[in-house]
Amino acid sequence: MFPLIQLGPDFFIPTYFFWISFTYSLCFIYLTYRAEKLDMPRVLALDVAFAAMAGGFVGARLFSVFYEEWPYYRAHPLEIVKFWHGGFVFYGGLFGAIAAAFILLWIKKEKFWPWADLFAPILSLGYAVGRIGCFLAGCCYGKLCTLPWAITFHHSWLPQGPRHPTQLYACFWEFTVFYFITRFERQIRNRSSRAGYFFSTWLALHAIGRIIMEHFRDDDRGPAILGLSISSIISLGLIAFALIYISRVRATEG
Repeated sequence: MFPLIQLGPDFFIPTYFFWISFTYSLCFIYLTYRAEKLDMPRVLALDVAFAAMAGGFVGARLFSVFYEEWPYYRAHPLEIVKFWHGGFVFYGGLFGAIAAAFILLWIKKEKFWPWADLFAPILSLGYAVGRIGCFLAGCCYGKLCTLPWAITFHHSWLPQGPRHPTQLYACFWEFTVFYFITRFERQIRNRSSRAGYFFSTWLALHAIGRIIMEHFRDDDRGPAILGLSISSIISLGLIAFALIYISRVRATEG
């Protein structure tokens, strides 16, 4: 829709990177609020966030390079470091962020699951707001459709014809998830015994929304597996993991 922001006669910046910067800033503000509210050390929360941000960046980039477009990057290895050309995968970023945060918390001798619960609504909010950046950039676009809310891109390098606004589908779903889990959190008692319960709930709901989005997408996401995109396969695995973890927590309490 608006992939570039013009700052001068021949100077542009990608709208996506501007919007992602705004998203990160918003999430950092929300993080400090949650850390204080839940009586968790704010400095460590920011350290974990920075570690997760670095791990997420590397993971999102490498997932795109090695799964979605490896033949191209194998022939042009220098393009791997040109991240400003695009090429990031959310699930690669999520796993990279979790790995980096886990390592830091292990070094600090902190338990992982309480911190995962702290970050659950932050991840949800960040994903919801971040998908607006995808909409502005025109990436992650949907299949052709004739629905009243179909969108048409007006730039030659973007797909043509009326299409499902898949970015907004994901955005609306995740804002709903964010609303639900922030209300649901208030009902959780005995947080210490239910550590990870809140994060797992978000993980399952997010994955369901991702499967719905993937059904309507039409951009190249690498080779399909059994007719499903890799993100759909990962989402099914995350739903199974989350449900098993939640069941174990409830069984322990019972």
